[in-house]
Amino acid sequence: MKTDAGKLEDQQKILLANHGARIEFLEHFRTFRNKGFSSYFAEWGLDLDSAIELPERAWEENVFCTHPWDRNIDKDFSLFASFTRDEMKSAAAWYSIHVKMVEARFLQSDFFAYSTQPAEKGGNRIDRILNGKREEKEVDDCTRAILRHMGGIPRVRGRRAAEDCPTAKFYWCYWFACQIGKELPDVETRNIYKTLYNSSLWRRLVNALEYQVTILSNRRILAAFVAFIMEGQESGRIRKGTQGKEITEAVELVSPLTSSRHLAAVEIKEILALFNKAEPPQ
Repeated sequence: MKTDAGKLEDQQKILLANHGARIEFLEHFRTFRNKGFSSYFAEWGLDLDSAIELPERAWEENVFCTHPWDRNIDKDFSLFASFTRDEMKSAAAWYSIHVKMVEARFLQSDFFAYSTQPAEKGGNRIDRILNGKREEKEVDDCTRAILRHMGGIPRVRGRRAAEDCPTAKFYWCYWFACQIGKELPDVETRNIYKTLYNSSLWRRLVNALEYQVTILSNRRILAAFVAFIMEGQESGRIRKGTQGKEITEAVELVSPLTSSRHLAAVEIKEILALFNKAEPPQ
């Protein structure tokens, strides 16, 4: 895929610096929900020529936003089989893919504007803002949400597509769930995926998984860590639902072990036993 990350970042910078430009941006997303959508991104350094695989059926907004595990998940993941892992880290690649999916009517452009806090569908959010006072903060927040969900804002947030972009998050969670499943044959891949997809856990592990060199990048150690988290959830040591503090403590608990022992050559059961013997952080 031939993209230009510099052009993407430059266009984002111009957009975010001007209130009028941001309003025009939102108006484009409301007006061109499918055909004609790509016209806005002509100078963004995207690859709008390469062919991509498309889903058999259009994605509903909830599938785009949260990608729940269902019978189509294997097929959805296979849509990206022609791309390399390096490409799947790229914001420009995800923008290119999403623009093509919108043009082909497999996504609606306003999906990208969705909000989780408070929960609000993308189309409703854009309509509310454009039909209202068009206050600068609301326009800016919505524009930034769209940019994050399309592939990220690299100049502001770094290479965070796997955290910010729901399709990228789905791709990487599924890929890692399958890899970890090879090390945990007794655990269903579905449960590994759900564990990874938890926002607190995934946010905490994004750097370790792909963007920094850490021992947690080792598949066997990562598998043991995920098993540790899953067992902690089942036992109540790590609570479901409000996991931010617990996940942070688990990472702090595991980190000294991973940095002080050559765990990559140890069996997963032994690694897990070491994790469970560690004293919780004070």
